[in-house]
Amino acid sequence: MDRHWRLDGLAIVLFLTFVGLCSFGTRVVIAQGLNTQSANQSTVSDPNQALKFGEFPTALQAAQSLPHVQRDNALARISQEQFRAGAYRAMWNTADQIQDDRTRSRTILGLGQNARGPSSDGFVPTGPLGGAGGITLGDFFPLINLIQQTIAPDDWTTTQGEGTIMPYLTGVYVNGAGELRRLSIQHNAQLPRFNRQQNLASHPVFTSTKMRKVSLVQLERRLQQLAAQGQPIPGEMKNLAGIYDLQFLIVDRENQDILIAGPAGPWKTNDEGVAVNVETGRPVLQLDDLVVCLRNVWYDGGRFGCAITPREENLKQTQGFLRDTKLKGTAFRRELQKVVGSQDIEVFGIPDNSSTAHVLVEADYRMKLIGMGLEDSIPSVPSYFETALKSPTAAPDLDVARWWFTLNYDGVATNDDRSIFQMLGTGVKVLSETELLSAQGERIHTHQSVGPTKKFAEDFTAHFDKLAEKYPIYNQLRNVFDLALVCSLIHRERLAQEVNWNLTYFGRPEDESLQYGTQELPVPKLVDSIINHDTKLLQQNGKSVRQDMIGVSGGVACEIAELISTTVFSKMAATQVSPRPTGRDTFLDRAWWWND
Repeated sequence: MDRHWRLDGLAIVLFLTFVGLCSFGTRVVIAQGLNTQSANQSTVSDPNQALKFGEFPTALQAAQSLPHVQRDNALARISQEQFRAGAYRAMWNTADQIQDDRTRSRTILGLGQNARGPSSDGFVPTGPLGGAGGITLGDFFPLINLIQQTIAPDDWTTTQGEGTIMPYLTGVYVNGAGELRRLSIQHNAQLPRFNRQQNLASHPVFTSTKMRKVSLVQLERRLQQLAAQGQPIPGEMKNLAGIYDLQFLIVDRENQDILIAGPAGPWKTNDEGVAVNVETGRPVLQLDDLVVCLRNVWYDGGRFGCAITPREENLKQTQGFLRDTKLKGTAFRRELQKVVGSQDIEVFGIPDNSSTAHVLVEADYRMKLIGMGLEDSIPSVPSYFETALKSPTAAPDLDVARWWFTLNYDGVATNDDRSIFQMLGTGVKVLSETELLSAQGERIHTHQSVGPTKKFAEDFTAHFDKLAEKYPIYNQLRNVFDLALVCSLIHRERLAQEVNWNLTYFGRPEDESLQYGTQELPVPKLVDSIINHDTKLLQQNGKSVRQDMIGVSGGVACEIAELISTTVFSKMAATQVSPRPTGRDTFLDRAWWWND
C-alpha cells in the first residue's frame, strides 16, 4: 500500500541528500614555553602585550579596564587572534562582549566569513553564512528526517508513491503565476496527525505570563551572531517569545535597551500554518514583521500597504454587459465573472514577496469575501450582499463598493520621562467609499460612503475582535499594525539614538555587513473579482429587479508616519511596568526576553 504523509501549512518538495561521514583530522594546539618575560610574571595593562604570548585570559582582563572605544577595539583584536588560534568558541564569546553594535557587527562579519570547519575548542559552525530568517523549508527537514529514519519503508521517494511525504495547503495561497487563490480546509481522519506544537514544553518560554518583555537590542545581537556562525534561528526568536498582544514599548536608557512587552505563552501551528497562542488562539508576533516594519519606517517614510484594483477596460465592458445581457442564473454569473475578469494587486512600501505583504493581501481579500457573502461572517456583521437584498430600493446596475483596512488608534499614553509608551485603540478599522463609474469605466471618487457599503464597514470595525477570533488573519494584520506603530515611535522619538542602537543587522547597512534576510514567498499579482448576485422583489411596486453586486477594489493603507505626526500623547495612568525585573541583571547576562 502506498504511504502518504503530509506536513500542514507548507508545500514541500523533498529532495534526499546523502551526506557521507566526514573524518576530520585531529588538531593539536601546543603551548610553547614562555621566556622569562612571560606576561604572567607581572600585571599586564596592555592587551596587546598579553596577546604576544597568546595569553587570551590575561588580554581579556586587561581590556576590561580600558575606556569604552579602546575596550571594544581591544576585544575585536583578541577575537581575531583567537580565530587564528582556532579557538572559535572563545572567539565568539569575546566578540559578543563588544558593546558598540557597529564595531561588533564588523567584527563578527569578518569572523563568520572565515571561521569554517571544526575548531580546537570543539565548536563546529554549521549551515550557510547569514541564513535567512522567517519560516523556511529548512525548518521542516528535522521532522522529515525523523519520519524517514523511524517509519518503514527504508526507501523514500521524491514523487508520489511508496514512502512519499506529501503536504497539503490550506487557506489562501499564491500560485506560480502570481494569482491569489482560496483553498478550503479539509481533514482526512485516515491520514496521520502530527503534533505541530513547538517542541518546547520544558523551555521557559513556553510558560504563560501576563507580561513578557523582549529586548530588541539583545534579540538583534543574538540573531546576528547566530547568522555569522551559520546557525538556524530558534522558533522562540521567530515568534518573538510568544507575545500575542503588543501593549507596551519601553526605553531603558540606563541599560541602553529598547523593549516591547505584552502577554505571552505557548503557541502551536493552526490548520492554516499560523503560529497561534494555545490558550487564546491569537497569532503571536513575528520576527519577520518586526524587521519589515523597522526597515519601512527607517527607509520608506512609514507608509506601506496594498491595493487591489480593477481594470478600467473590464469595468467598461461590465457596464455594457449588464445593460444588454439576456442571460440568467448560472450562465449569467459565469459570463459576468469572465467580463469583470481579474484585478491587479499592488504592494507598496514593503517587499512584495515578504510574509508581511501576504498578510495584508490575504486580510483584504478575505474581508471582501465576507462583504460579498462568499465567506461565513458572524450574526452581528451581515454581509453587504445580505443588507442590500433587504433594502426596499434597488441599487445601481453596478454598485461599486470599495472597502479597505487602515489604522485605528485613539492615541498613545506615555509617562513623564517618555520611557514607557502604551498604544490605545483596537488597531484596525475598515473604511469605505461608494464610487461612481464613467462611461469609459473610470472610477470616480465621491469621498462618501452610503447604504450597505457604509454599514458593512461600520459593522466590521465595531465587531473586529469577534471576527478576528473566527479568522486569525485579522489579528495577524493587527499585529503588523501594532509593530508598525512601535517602530514609528522608536524612529520619531529618536529612541534608537538615545540607546546607541544602529540596527546593524535589522536595518539596511550601507557597507557589506551581515543583514537579516526575511522569508521570501511568491509575489501576489492578480486576483479574481469577487462577485455575488441575486434577484429581489421591490416592495413599493412589486417589480422584480436583479441585484448584481461586485466588490471591485480595496486594499490596506498604513500611513503610520502621518498617524504619528498627529497622534495625541496622553499622560499614562500609574503602571507597574518597568524596564527590568527586580533582583536580576538581565543586561549582564544578555537575556533577550524575560517575564515580569
